Amino acid sequence: QENAEPFVDAASEAASVQDESLGKQAGQAAGHARVHAQVLLGADERPVLGAVVHLLRRNRSQDSPKVADVQTDAQGQFVFEGVDPGEYRIWATQGGLVSRKKRYGTPALTVSEDGLTSASIVLHLHPACVLRVRVFSSITGQPLERAQVFLPWSDVGHTFSADENGVVLIPSLSQESW
Repeated sequence: QENAEPFVDAASEAASVQDESLGKQAGQAAGHARVHAQVLLGADERPVLGAVVHLLRRNRSQDSPKVADVQTDAQGQFVFEGVDPGEYRIWATQGGLVSRKKRYGTPALTVSEDGLTSASIVLHLHPACVLRVRVFSSITGQPLERAQVFLPWSDVGHTFSADENGVVLIPSLSQESW
């Protein structure tokens, strides 16, 4: 397990959680939502600057890409613009931190056909695990450059490539068996 010190807005003594509607905003296309929320550091509840927030459509095929990734501002806030109707998972990562405590343990977000959502989302970052894999040839015993490591049923990706030393780092895993 690797931990990293997050970059937080130290000037903020308390998190300013915005209680604004996450529904359709002026200027949004019909059927699309503007999702606005915040990322806070664990129990401290300090806003986190530069966290990456991931939005993933539920029930998608394993090969389809994430919908979007955005970064938080100095107040730990982020916005996804023009979100299509459907069901989504949402989580945040930064260095050795992640907002979900278990695989697929992310808040659910539903955008209706008229572009409305009633979800109020605040993500709290906690320590994550980083899986380090070394790949060697069973014939030569040498590291395998560009080897592929597969992590099925993961929400952080499914295929990871080894570096020139046969090493693969898979970050932002929840603290459980993988």
